[in-house]
Amino acid sequence: MTEKIIEVHDESNGIYGTPRIHAELADQGYRHSRKRVARLLRQAGRAGRAPKRWRTTTIPDLAATTPADLIK
Repeated sequence: MTEKIIEVHDESNGIYGTPRIHAELADQGYRHSRKRVARLLRQAGRAGRAPKRWRTTTIPDLAATTPADLIK
């Protein structure tokens, strides 16, 4: 079972975590619990990759003055 989990994980370039690997194995006809897949994945030293967190790149200048409203 571990070989099959590693194979699916490698096919996804290391992106798939436990839920997606479990779904992929279920599509292939393997019936195991998600917790078992998670345990075997962890024992193999593998993990899925989470997307990068969004980071604010603009820092507001609190000392800047607001322009006058010329249109009103």
